[in-house]
Amino acid sequence: MREKLVAEKEEALDAEREKTQKKLHEQYERLEGQFNEERMRWKNSVYGEYDRLEDSRKREKEALEDQLRRSTQKHQEELEKERQKYQDKADELSRRQTVEIKQIKEEERIAREQWLEQYQVKIDEQKSEFKKKLREEMVRERNREIEAIINKLGDETHDT
Repeated sequence: MREKLVAEKEEALDAEREKTQKKLHEQYERLEGQFNEERMRWKNSVYGEYDRLEDSRKREKEALEDQLRRSTQKHQEELEKERQKYQDKADELSRRQTVEIKQIKEEERIAREQWLEQYQVKIDEQKSEFKKKLREEMVRERNREIEAIINKLGDETHDT
């Protein structure tokens, strides 16, 4: 009789373990699905933010290039007026003016390239910082979810 009771108790415990394992597995699958959905939302959000930043950078770059073109055009027009005004000056003055124009263009090109490089570095830093913050938030969220699962499993195990 005792052996029968022990065997029945073992069967009941095995059935309870199997039921608990099945329940935990289902809960794990559901949470994993939720985590994957959340990860995809974050991923889409990151890509959306990246695209927005990239579009913003392109617009700013285009605006600055347009402003630079207008400035360069205005500068060229002013230089042309000055050249017309002083055309009858000596060849030495003409040569100096030509040298100055080339220097100004070179300095302007160098300044533009330096600015664009600095701007690209700034944008890259902002993207890196955003990605870092996003990763940290995802890790914190995952840890919170895991801790919640562990607590829930602990409570369920304690209840049974």
